Amino acid sequence: QQKKVNFFDRFEEITYRFSMEKSGKSIVHLETTLPNAKIHYTLDGKAPTPNDKVFQNQLIIEKSTTLKAQIFVGKKAYGKVFEQAFQYHKAIAKNIILKNQPKANYNPYTPFALTNGLTGNARYNNSQWVGFSGEDLEATIDLESVQSISKVGLNLLKYHWQRMWEPNVLTFSISEDGINYKEVYRTNHFPANGINEIRAKIPLQKARFVK
Repeated sequence: QQKKVNFFDRFEEITYRFSMEKSGKSIVHLETTLPNAKIHYTLDGKAPTPNDKVFQNQLIIEKSTTLKAQIFVGKKAYGKVFEQAFQYHKAIAKNIILKNQPKANYNPYTPFALTNGLTGNARYNNSQWVGFSGEDLEATIDLESVQSISKVGLNLLKYHWQRMWEPNVLTFSISEDGINYKEVYRTNHFPANGINEIRAKIPLQKARFVK
């Protein structure tokens, strides 16, 4: 007895590289190995179609947006939609000092992963998460000048089944001189099983350093 089986002939996903200039520009490179394929993309949150812009060489990002990209051969789409959010803020491309170094697969080998505006995804496979084991995350950001600050925040990934644990407490402190710090926010509430987005509004204050 013969059985007819339909096989999917290939599986394609977009590969990517990100870099950031000191000016804060994000430079994006997208690639595919699929023959005769083009990568179409959008910056408005909509799913790409064959009528959208074609990626050429590199893409410059300079403001908050969501990049979505899709492989097409003619009108036919291949693979999954690539998606990456960019969140621009005052700490973009600013100097950052870590007291302890990240561990193993959660060490992007640059502290700027904490402030580059690229959000880590829920699959924790886009090299944008920074992880610690047995040591605290203590990061000091130098904004390079005294600025007005009214909001602090970060994204935190909590997956107990993957041994990714939330901190006992998260605090933010600010300083004008880098010596005398004032705590402006504290929480131990991380309810989401996945990405917890912490965005805390604080009374408008002046600071150059954020810890």
